Formats: sequence, structure tokens, C-alpha cells
Amino acid sequence: DELKNIKYQETILKKTFEEEQRKVANLEAYKKQLDQMRLSFGTMLRQLPDTVDIESLLIDLSQTSVSAGLEVVSFFPEEEVPKEFYAAYPIKLTVTGTYHEFGQFASGLAALPRIVTLHDIAIAPVEKNPSLMQMQLTAMTYRYLEEDS
Repeated sequence: DELKNIKYQETILKKTFEEEQRKVANLEAYKKQLDQMRLSFGTMLRQLPDTVDIESLLIDLSQTSVSAGLEVVSFFPEEEVPKEFYAAYPIKLTVTGTYHEFGQFASGLAALPRIVTLHDIAIAPVEKNPSLMQMQLTAMTYRYLEEDS
């Protein structure tokens, strides 16, 4: 009975040892992967500007909407929202146009050199002109927060 118990413990210890040995064997690969992820994250953070140039952002949004054929109904920049490493800068926007023009607008924003994401999108028909739609959304751009901020 004691021999059975010892053999059972030996089996468990062997399995544990094999699992730990596999982890150790992959440790260098995991370290390299972690280093690459840190480097990639740092590179992405550096791609965020450390300031938001509101004037050029407004021009970019305006030009992108006009290029898409949209009419800007309203445009309201809101307060910056700080996060851990970055700050989000929301802009409430209402535009009028067609679905196709909305798609061109989103595609144009994606092509901008800065990161702009779209949130809280609501699309409804325009009462006085059923061939047009009105889209309300929040366009969000971002800036990197310096470590001492």
C-alpha cells in the first residue's frame, strides 16, 4: 500500500517536472515575444501625438466630410478624457448625406495620419428630404500622455 502511494506520488512529480521543463524550454521564446510586444506597444504609443492640434483636426474632419459629400450640421468638441497612457478627445458631430457618403466619410477618416475612431453612431432619415439621412456620432482622436503627466 505504501509502495502504491510512493509510485503514485512519483507519477505526479514526473508530470509536474515535465510541465515545468516545457515552460523552461519555452521561457526564452516567451521573453523574446514579451520584448517584441513591449517594443511594438512603445512604437504605437509614440505614434500618438503628445498634443491635439484642434485646428488641424477640425480642418481634417471638415475636409473629409466635404470630400465625402456630407453637410456638417453641428460640430461640438468636448472635454478631453484622460486614460492610463493616453487621453481621448471626443467631438460630437452631426452630418447629413447618404449611406454611401457616410461610408466614404468613415473611409476618409481611416486614411488620416492621426487615429480617429467613431463611436455612438445613430442614423435617421431627414424628415424634409427622405432621400437623405442624418448621422450623429462621436469622433474620437487621441494623444499620448507623457509619463510625468
